[in-house]
Amino acid sequence: MTNLVALPILIPLATAIACMAAAKAPAVQRALSVAGAGALVAAAAALFARVAREGVVTLQGGACPRPWGSTRPAGHFGAAST
Repeated sequence: MTNLVALPILIPLATAIACMAAAKAPAVQRALSVAGAGALVAAAAALFARVAREGVVTLQGGACPRPWGSTRPAGHFGAAST
């Protein structure tokens, strides 16, 4: 599952969108924020475990090959800093 590399970007984005949708309900925003933070911690732990097991993990974005496409790598430092 190389999409694991994109989760530290997508989870906060989805959490922010959900919190903006619940603008009139602060209690719901708090619950969404806590759930988003928990999901981010779980995704970071899974990414760190995968990097520790397999080494550098990459996600190739788009249909273009490597020199022209968008590649997001996750090494030991990147996984630890998420």
